[in-house]
Amino acid sequence: MECKNRNHASRQAGVPFFIKIETSPFFLLVLCFAACSSVNHNVKQANSFVFQAGVEKYLIGETEDAYNLLKQAVKVDSGNDEMKRFFVKIISEMAVNEVINGNYKNAAALLEEALKVYPTKELREMLSRALILRNEGLGGMKEERSAAENRNREMMGKFFNEGTALYQKGEFKKAIAAWEKVLAIDPAHEPSKDVIKKARAQLKKKKEK
Repeated sequence: MECKNRNHASRQAGVPFFIKIETSPFFLLVLCFAACSSVNHNVKQANSFVFQAGVEKYLIGETEDAYNLLKQAVKVDSGNDEMKRFFVKIISEMAVNEVINGNYKNAAALLEEALKVYPTKELREMLSRALILRNEGLGGMKEERSAAENRNREMMGKFFNEGTALYQKGEFKKAIAAWEKVLAIDPAHEPSKDVIKKARAQLKKKKEK
């Protein structure tokens, strides 16, 4: 009987001790840390697969897919220099291709992205050159547009004056044809629309006579 009571007492004594260990803040903290470490390990491992997939895409020439995969990998593991350097390598190559194709704006945007990921002196120099080319290209486009507008104005003036001279000679059909050339350049040119109406009215009068 004494032995039975002793065992019962020891079991009772053991219960609070077990509960104390399980609910201890330190014990819970250790459990949390272990769980978080496991999750982080799994995330890094999965991200490593994404990185490798990106490298493989790059090696077979699928640069755009490689770019998207590596961008995702770097975002998840922003402290991984190997990933960042390889990502920047791909971005730089894409930027060079854009420059070759004359897309200086796209090249500058890619290089700006690369600098945010892994800033280097070489990237800054590349960006500086791309920006110069972009600005020169924009300036050239403006000059070309301005020259084209001037040529159009000259042609419109020429056709309008030809039409006016033909109208005064009574050659209404030819006058209309000349003014329609003006409208082909600028469909909203109101003076040409007005004189075409007048010329058609004159043609109608001729037919009625």
